[in-house]
Amino acid sequence: MESRSYTYFDSIDHREVVRTKRVDLDQMLDDYEVCLHTYLSCHRKAMAGDQEALTRDQAVMEQTMVLQKKIYNAAETNELSTAQRDRMTTIQNKMLHVLQ
Repeated sequence: MESRSYTYFDSIDHREVVRTKRVDLDQMLDDYEVCLHTYLSCHRKAMAGDQEALTRDQAVMEQTMVLQKKIYNAAETNELSTAQRDRMTTIQNKMLHVLQ
């Protein structure tokens, strides 16, 4: 097993990775919010009888579920900051409120 000593530059690299990961998660939350907004819009149109919206509704929901799974995985591994967790909860509560 190789022994490795850590330098100042290692800590800079680690901070950059953490910062980049947080930005990626923020972007993922942005995308998730847009997907949910689009899904809710399609859902309303589908409920009003728009057949094309029903098709779009399914495609958007699939994309939303993929993002949701990634976000939940990040939450389970404690990769989300408190602010990101709060934002995720707010987005989900909006969706639940609209669907009720």
